[in-house]
Amino acid sequence: PKKSSSPWMTAPKSALSGIQKVLGKSPYQAHAGCCTWLNGVFWIRILATLPNGNLVIENLHDVGKIAIKKVEWVIEPDLVYPLLRGRDVHRWRAEPSAHIILAQDPKTRRGIPESVMVLKYPKTFSYFKQFEGDPKNPEHGALRGRSGYRKYFNPTDPFYSMYNVGPYTMSKWKVLWPEVGHSVRASVCGPTRGKESKPSLPDHTIIVIPCDTAKEAYYVAGMLNSSPAQIAVRSYIVLHPSPHILEHIHIPRFNPENRLHVHLAEISRQCHLNRGPEEMEEQIDRAAARIWRVNLAELRAIQEALSELSGGNPSGEDPDNPGDED
Repeated sequence: PKKSSSPWMTAPKSALSGIQKVLGKSPYQAHAGCCTWLNGVFWIRILATLPNGNLVIENLHDVGKIAIKKVEWVIEPDLVYPLLRGRDVHRWRAEPSAHIILAQDPKTRRGIPESVMVLKYPKTFSYFKQFEGDPKNPEHGALRGRSGYRKYFNPTDPFYSMYNVGPYTMSKWKVLWPEVGHSVRASVCGPTRGKESKPSLPDHTIIVIPCDTAKEAYYVAGMLNSSPAQIAVRSYIVLHPSPHILEHIHIPRFNPENRLHVHLAEISRQCHLNRGPEEMEEQIDRAAARIWRVNLAELRAIQEALSELSGGNPSGEDPDNPGDED
């Protein structure tokens, strides 16, 4: 209230006292997902796994606005990860539907050097090479012609370099939500199962919070999906719940010694298993309200206001907006 340039909030007066208890800067940091600028090259489907472990892949040539030729190729499995697209992430559910090739060093935020690719991943390098384009006329090339590549990288950087890839990208446990929409629709995604456990990587329209453990991830998702957090977000934005929401929504750091935090994490885990039935949603609200010290009367006012704002759909899912972005 003392800062005239701060975001405006629009909410029923009865809910304001409860909303005020949710506001504040969060100790967590959110990030946007991987940005390729040419999804049809980096996004793939796996057609087969060969006896030596190599993969037969096909590029998703028909996604995005730029036409890409369709190819089948054999590549090494090392740089292939499950991909989470906007359409894959929902409230209490995140399931990868494709794969992505990540030839990027998260620490240096640069593509893996070409000299290393040629030696360690020659098949993957040859796959990328056919999409390189003309180094002398990069504006006419495929990978070198990407607007983001030309803006953020030098011509000497690997031509398959990507953006928005850091250590957080490789976190095994993540809380995610689509950036396209009217609310936060959070879900947890953990590492894949199998011989080689790999993290799932979000695309650029998904917001991600890296977490250290499964319990922490379920706790954060539960807090974000609770009615107090939902109405706080919806009362100050109209569209696109970007990473900035953690500048305004205070989610206390998860404490494994705090029984209420652990309790909320377990309810959240059950919501993910059962797709958030109504009685569990009520338990989420009550546990989150206790953490924020929102009393029962304030919680009821928040729930009623959220239902009104959502047109009777407090879950925040938008059936007309699948959240895809290609």
